[in-house]
Amino acid sequence: HAALLVSERSAPQFEAYRHADPAKGWYDALTRAHVPVDVILDEELTPECLSEYRVLILANAPFLDDDQAQAIKEFVSDGGGLVASHRSSLYDGDGYFRRGFALKQVFGCEYQAVIEDPWTYIGFSSSHPVNEGFEPGLLIMHGEMSSLEARLDPDQSNMRLKGRTLDASHQLKVAPMEGSQVIATIFDSAKPLGNYFCKDVAPAMPGKDTGYPAVIANTYGKGRVIYFPGQVDRLFYRIGHPDYERLLLNSLHFVGGRPAVTVEAPTTIEATFFQQEEHKRVIIHLLNHTYDQLFPRPTTGKYGNFSGDVFRPVGDIIPVSDIQVTLQNSGSAAVKRVFSMTTSEEVPCQLNEEETRFRVPRLDEYDAFVVEYGR
Repeated sequence: HAALLVSERSAPQFEAYRHADPAKGWYDALTRAHVPVDVILDEELTPECLSEYRVLILANAPFLDDDQAQAIKEFVSDGGGLVASHRSSLYDGDGYFRRGFALKQVFGCEYQAVIEDPWTYIGFSSSHPVNEGFEPGLLIMHGEMSSLEARLDPDQSNMRLKGRTLDASHQLKVAPMEGSQVIATIFDSAKPLGNYFCKDVAPAMPGKDTGYPAVIANTYGKGRVIYFPGQVDRLFYRIGHPDYERLLLNSLHFVGGRPAVTVEAPTTIEATFFQQEEHKRVIIHLLNHTYDQLFPRPTTGKYGNFSGDVFRPVGDIIPVSDIQVTLQNSGSAAVKRVFSMTTSEEVPCQLNEEETRFRVPRLDEYDAFVVEYGR
């Protein structure tokens, strides 16, 4: 369903976490929601590769060369969905600043500057599928405490790993272009003189609406686009707040529609599928991540000294029961049968013209289900 770009051009240490954190945030959100996603690399950002997907995700992917930008434009123009964030396409493939987005017509906005406030808020100005499920008037915080440690720690020599997320609260000032829709704006924070909010030691109260876009919806050719000038994806990876997760998933569904396979299960179940047209079948893989151990690995010090050699292997996998799987039927092909690859047993299913539904009574570590169809 979705292709997530993980760019090796962000490998230098000062850039890697700015791209890796958002990419991990997206991957976590998609796997928790059972949305089939592939990770693609720089060399796979081609028209041929993108044609296999409904949605492309640029998780703060700043370094794109002209050929890659053109491939993205063609993909969206032909009906593909795009979700992008922050500085995506702001630099060329060699790392040189473009002074503007290579994809500005696709995003529907032009780059102006960086908002470096430690605390801002995202406020939706109108009802839209991207803010579905939020209460009217709700402001979503954009910022985190860890980003402020470098500002607050007087002993700079002992910071080491501190300050590496200093820019996680940054958003971009962008100017919307004709035809795009601003569906949320950036609110600044209120800090009365003499109040402890002035030092940013706690999230400040919402202030005034700056008018700068926080979420932009656009159409480019036949495709839909959502662009986040901020770093909702990165904050979700670092904080895990459900509001960020909902924004990401809502934007994905808006630009790409419903995945061909949907799974109703706990967030610890990962799902993906492969279609084998020559054999007239779809193979759906389910992987159970419900373990008895905690991850990531523990640490032994506040400023570093991480216990990288500590590893606790999985002891028990906790079974999950009553998983519902729905497959959208393809054209006029009728489903013949559904069976488990591990047991070869047929699985009862419910059929109609639009979809095939079946139930997995129990999933231990892994299973795969084959849906055979024919005319």
